[in-house]
Amino acid sequence: MKKRFLVLSVLLSIFITPMIANASEEEYYTNKNGVVMDQANYENLVEKLTLEYVSFMTQREYDSLKDHELPVVAEKSIISENIEIGGIPMEVVNPFSVAGSPNSIATTSKKLGITVFDWGNGQYYVKAANEWLSIPKIRNYDVFAMRPDDGFSLVAGTPSGTQYYSNATEGHSIIYQPNGANTVTKSNGFGMSMNLVDNSDVSTFLNTITARVSGSSGTVSASYQHCTSNSVTKAQSMDYILNVNGLGGVILFNTVQSKYDAMMGVYARV
Repeated sequence: MKKRFLVLSVLLSIFITPMIANASEEEYYTNKNGVVMDQANYENLVEKLTLEYVSFMTQREYDSLKDHELPVVAEKSIISENIEIGGIPMEVVNPFSVAGSPNSIATTSKKLGITVFDWGNGQYYVKAANEWLSIPKIRNYDVFAMRPDDGFSLVAGTPSGTQYYSNATEGHSIIYQPNGANTVTKSNGFGMSMNLVDNSDVSTFLNTITARVSGSSGTVSASYQHCTSNSVTKAQSMDYILNVNGLGGVILFNTVQSKYDAMMGVYARV
C-alpha cells in the first residue's frame, strides 16, 4: 500500500497546480484547459473523480457533469503485472486482495478500475481508468474500450478519453473526442486507440475513458489492452468488434489479437 500512496502523491504533485481564485465563487478554480469552476462543483468533482482528472477536464465534460451530485453506485478494480518470459510479454495476475479493496486483485504493473455514478434522469456516468505503476517499454497504440450490456445502452455523443503523462516537472494531456480520428463507436459501446507518448523523460502515465449510459439497470465492462508490438498500425488497432469473448471481455481484434497483452477486464453492475 505504501507504493500505491507514493504513486498517487507523485501524480497529484506533478499533474495538478490548482488555480484558486478568491474574488468570486463562480471563478473558484480554473483548470489546465481553461475550464472555470465554482467551488461547489469543483469540490464535488474532485471528491468523485480525483484531482488529476478534474485538472484536465474539458469544457464539454464539465458542462455535462456540473450540478450533478454523482453518487457512486458501483465500482471495481484490478492490478496486473506485465513480465517477459523468454522475451515474450506475459500477463500475470495475483489473486490476493488489496487491503481495503475487496473487489481488487494485485501485482505491480498497472491498475484498471471502473466506477459508475448516478447521473440522474435514468442515466449513469461511467469512468474507467488505467494507472501505470511502471513505465511500459513498448509504447504504441493501446486500446481502451467500454461495453454496456444487460439493459444499459451508450448515450450518443458522450464518450471521452484522456491520456495523461508527465515528466519530473510538468504534466500534459491528450484528449480523445467522441467522433475523433482515434475513436471507434459501435452500437454496443466504444473504444479509443491511444498511442502512448514515447518521450524519453516521461515518468507517469494515466489513461481514462468516460461515457454516459442509459437504462434502469445493467452492466458496464471496460478493457485496457496494451500493445506489445511496435509493428501494429493505428488502423489495425481500430479494427475490432466489442464482444464478451474479446480481450478483457470487451475487445475482439480482427487481425492483431496476439499483439496485445490480454489484460483482464473489469465490470460493474447496477
